[in-house]
Amino acid sequence: DNCKPISNEPISGCKNNMFPLPLSCLSELMDTSFFHENLSFSNPTLYKTCEIFFEMRKSSLLSQHTWTEMVDSFFSSHPDFAGLYAAYYSYYLHQYYLRAYETYSFQRLVSLGIMHTNMILFLHVLYENKHPGIDPECFSHILAVYDRRAYFSDNILDDMYKVLSPYLMD
Repeated sequence: DNCKPISNEPISGCKNNMFPLPLSCLSELMDTSFFHENLSFSNPTLYKTCEIFFEMRKSSLLSQHTWTEMVDSFFSSHPDFAGLYAAYYSYYLHQYYLRAYETYSFQRLVSLGIMHTNMILFLHVLYENKHPGIDPECFSHILAVYDRRAYFSDNILDDMYKVLSPYLMD
């Protein structure tokens, strides 16, 4: 029930979704060490995409309801992208499967994969909202700049996991 495939029903219509995560969780994830002012120099694309979120939040244009509508609209406009998110999650699990043996935490591994997939969706939806017409090249670029920041940094992952855990345990 938590991870329904794309169908005629809105993707965000079921209770306790893991995909997409609620806006409150994504907002808290953005407030971790993931975002930093120095990103404007080291990772300008990610910085500009994150700024879309902060502008929307500051002006109260983003609520759970609008987030739900934005996700539904995004997948209506790009139905093929659902498979790309599933492939990304699968790729993540394959990449880090042996790491679970080293850390003894398969649950953390799975949870971080859910978080990464949701954060990439979040950034894509924000970008699409400001710049309609995201194409596969832009999709890949946003994914790459996100990975460069969050995928390989244990400190950022730890901060984000602390935020994520309560949402997945409910």
